Amino acid sequence: MTATSPPEKLVGALSSGLKILRYLASSSTPIGVTRIAKDLELNASTCFNLLKTLVHERLVTFDESTKTYSIGLGLVELAKGSLEKASYVRMMRPHLQELADRHNITTTLWQRSRDDRVVLVDLAESGSAMRVHMSIGQRLPMYIAALGHCMAAHSGLTPTEIRRKVSELRWDEGPSFETYMS
Repeated sequence: MTATSPPEKLVGALSSGLKILRYLASSSTPIGVTRIAKDLELNASTCFNLLKTLVHERLVTFDESTKTYSIGLGLVELAKGSLEKASYVRMMRPHLQELADRHNITTTLWQRSRDDRVVLVDLAESGSAMRVHMSIGQRLPMYIAALGHCMAAHSGLTPTEIRRKVSELRWDEGPSFETYMS
């Protein structure tokens, strides 16, 4: 079995639980069990029981007043352990800090995920009083902002493919495609 090929037998409950975690991680607001089950095409009872287990394991939080679920801090603990062990992150840290200090800026290290998103895996801040605040684990659409321009430029995608990806982004006041491409 390679890292990308699925095992002969997937464990359905585990796959469904991870699907719920990814769904909640991508949501900007807490969501109720009915909506989660519907959007993920899960049986409502199964979804409810998976959510109860995820809450117990502190990977998901439940708001009693609104009856909604959101991603929990237990997931951050798991991610932190993974990031601390990632050798490339440790190797890049001194370089990030050196750039931050030399140019008096915040520098960031992002990792591409499977769904056209990037995840912040490390950052270094300068001593400047004015700084950009970002949190490790923060996720962004891959083709948005200055980072997105860099990702698009080195993606190997055709302009038509880039146009399609950029048109799917939600901007407050996004640039025209021509401005984006320039």
